[in-house]
Amino acid sequence: MSRHVLVITEYRDGTLRQVSFEALTAARQIAEGGPITALVTGDRHSDVTEELARYGATRVLFITHEQLRQPIADVHVQAWMYAVEQEKPDAILAPHTAIGKDVSPRVAVKLDVGLITDCTAIRVENKRVVFTRPIYAGKAFMKKAFKSEKCLFATIRPNNVTAEPVDTPAEPVETTVNLELPADAVQTSVERVERKATSGVDLSEARIVVAGGRGVKSEAGFEPLYELADVLKAAVGASRGRVMPGTVTTLCKSGKPEKSLHRNCTSPAASLEPSNTLRGCPTQK
Repeated sequence: MSRHVLVITEYRDGTLRQVSFEALTAARQIAEGGPITALVTGDRHSDVTEELARYGATRVLFITHEQLRQPIADVHVQAWMYAVEQEKPDAILAPHTAIGKDVSPRVAVKLDVGLITDCTAIRVENKRVVFTRPIYAGKAFMKKAFKSEKCLFATIRPNNVTAEPVDTPAEPVETTVNLELPADAVQTSVERVERKATSGVDLSEARIVVAGGRGVKSEAGFEPLYELADVLKAAVGASRGRVMPGTVTTLCKSGKPEKSLHRNCTSPAASLEPSNTLRGCPTQK
């Protein structure tokens, strides 16, 4: 049974996030040969079409609006709803990221469909789509399926589905739409965006994390960790004990629930804390 799948991608800082390709890979399992539409919001980035096709997209829908460049949930809800109304998909996959977690429930309510969040695996079993998601802070996993397949809707946890390109990419159809917002559609606005000063590999997408805890003792103690991370092409992480005093930025925090690390990450640790310091990395080596 083929299905039309709509994949919500995430374009940030001039590039598509890796979870976009992971969602496309998962979409191919659900589609079973059906069409896959990739939604790109913000501006028309023609350079991403080939990338999306490489991972299975047969159509790319660009929805543009200056406010879509900002993480304003009200605006993204309008864009997602427009895409759903135009595409009429059998399934929707979105990234389980900050904006994805904010927008997905709102869209599910408007569509009057169920939503399964934070999925780590998707399989078709006995002609039904089965979603796997963690429970109890990752200590166990639950398999879930929809009673009705009116419109399957799920969010994909980054770094858990292996992104695999297709053997023969299709020539995708491109469509660009300028979103028209109703006057009362947006209830919030962004005054300014403040980013933490970070460099190197994104902690949430790193395969190697060099982490420090209370045993490192000070900001100066983290300098060797940053040097090692540069050599290993790794990210630097820290436990709550080092982040709370302000030794390192909160973006480096590797303990639950702030960051979900790559499922295959390796974590050389410099810490005198208990072993659960790196509990954000389920396959710690």
